[in-house]
Amino acid sequence: MTVEREYELSCYKKILQLDSNGDVFLSRHIETGRMSVRKNLPLYSKDTYDLLNSYTTTHPELHIPAIIDMFSDDENLYVIEEYIEGKTLLQIMDEQTMTDDEVALLGTKLCTILSELHSLTPPIIHRDIKPSNLIIDTHGELYLIDFDSAKLYAEGNNEDTVLLGTRGYAAPEQYGFGQSSPQTDIYGVGALMLALLTGSERDKNEYHGKLASIIEKCMRLDPSDRYSDATELKNALLPFVKNAPNYDNDSLTYKTNAPKKQSVFSRSLYHIPYLPVGFRTGIIKNMIAAVLSYSIIFSILTSGVLTENAKTAEERTFFTVYWVILTVLTIGYWGDYLGIRQKLVPAKRRGVRVLLSILIYVAIIILTLVIAVFPYSTIE
Repeated sequence: MTVEREYELSCYKKILQLDSNGDVFLSRHIETGRMSVRKNLPLYSKDTYDLLNSYTTTHPELHIPAIIDMFSDDENLYVIEEYIEGKTLLQIMDEQTMTDDEVALLGTKLCTILSELHSLTPPIIHRDIKPSNLIIDTHGELYLIDFDSAKLYAEGNNEDTVLLGTRGYAAPEQYGFGQSSPQTDIYGVGALMLALLTGSERDKNEYHGKLASIIEKCMRLDPSDRYSDATELKNALLPFVKNAPNYDNDSLTYKTNAPKKQSVFSRSLYHIPYLPVGFRTGIIKNMIAAVLSYSIIFSILTSGVLTENAKTAEERTFFTVYWVILTVLTIGYWGDYLGIRQKLVPAKRRGVRVLLSILIYVAIIILTLVIAVFPYSTIE
């Protein structure tokens, strides 16, 4: 890498680590202030990223992150990608239960993206379709991210040279039983839908809803027994999407109009990790709601209502400290401040996540009581 390119790479300042391996970071350009995702890839397919780069340049409507720049040296490929503002399906799974119709709608949108990728020459196989690699942006659009495991399909190969994928979502051929193909991603879509509906991608026999036969066909062991392509799978899902709350026939194909832009104010705030809950996205309506909520909470805490039964100044101090700490911890936990809830509740099954969340919150209340009582108990 030349000195000039090293300087250009250094302009993308790392501000937040986004993965557990220390290879993916949220970054901000020191001159333009533009937010992006910076990846350091020791294992990669540069041909795949070259094709993605050229295709997203000419097809900005494709719902995958645009590649802003790429740098390489003897050991690593450094990729600077567009940052998609929104929530992953993994985060949404932690917050709500999805209906069959909603999952079918997401499946059709994902199939639209995959149809485009599989129609390239050569086709791009994503190979890592899972909830954390799909984002619903702030406008409700679905994006497929993280092409670090992707490869170009080479007709005639017997098996993949590098075995990559996520356990539970990876098709059998990703474990050395054949070459990855468009049917590999079809398997991933089936495992994804199963996980969204049951909380587990492992056992398709757990689910008996109206998408059961579609999921079963997606996840068959022999690729030739699955759907022939993403378009066939999309057509199988279409009858189930019209009752979905966010159904919009136009959203099932790419819009040719330019995407909405963030305001300068929103971009300047977005994803500064230490901002209070409600301000991290930079979305005006969320910040207005946060200001109103915090104002109400502050009014209650300072009104004396919560300390009206206190008989002494020490008791008033105790009750005030207790409620302040409990309020801060409650907002921080349920608002997932700095990802705390995601870290404390890593379970995949929805029922287990709910139970752990309740137990952890009970522990927070007990801890808050201990923190508040300790200084009060030392007062003579």
